[in-house]
Amino acid sequence: MGIQSGSKRIRKEIFHRTETDEQIIMASRWIRQAGVPYVCYDFMLQHPFESEEDIKATFRLCTRLETPFQLQLHGLNFLPGTDIIKEAEKQGIATEKELEPIMFGSMEKQYGMYWKRNGDKDSKYWYHLIYLLQFPLMRHHAMRLAVQGQKDYAKAQRLYRMAGMFSKYHYFKKKARMLLKGWLHSMIPTVWKQWRID
Repeated sequence: MGIQSGSKRIRKEIFHRTETDEQIIMASRWIRQAGVPYVCYDFMLQHPFESEEDIKATFRLCTRLETPFQLQLHGLNFLPGTDIIKEAEKQGIATEKELEPIMFGSMEKQYGMYWKRNGDKDSKYWYHLIYLLQFPLMRHHAMRLAVQGQKDYAKAQRLYRMAGMFSKYHYFKKKARMLLKGWLHSMIPTVWKQWRID
């Protein structure tokens, strides 16, 4: 499910999405009640339109989503011919001419420009806390770090790295389950056919 941002301002002004936080939360409840086995929410974070308050709003929204869920956290890229380019010009972020070398540049250049902004320590801190919310063992750590008076950058970074290992484990577990399921589905007709012949 593509939410893109927990910030109402970003959703409305940048992504032209009119849903409210309450509608998003309700959708997450319906998905969970329907018994969907794999729930994943998409967000675009750490881009030039987003302030620290916007990324904190994403954190707050994620704490209200029905668990369990996984997150796909993406950057924002300026694609040729899209409205986002006009919005960047309007807000004084960059002109279309300035964006051209990025839009038509290598993936490395695009990735480096609008994803995980290196200089913005506070944005990275909240990004790490958002990422942690998808892991039951890390969720309470993220919630505690969010309410601390002073940001503990080192702890957030350490937990983020640990969560990366959980993520790899979940990924391989999901792939193994899919392969096993596919193998079983391919074997059933063969076994059934053999049984009928016998």
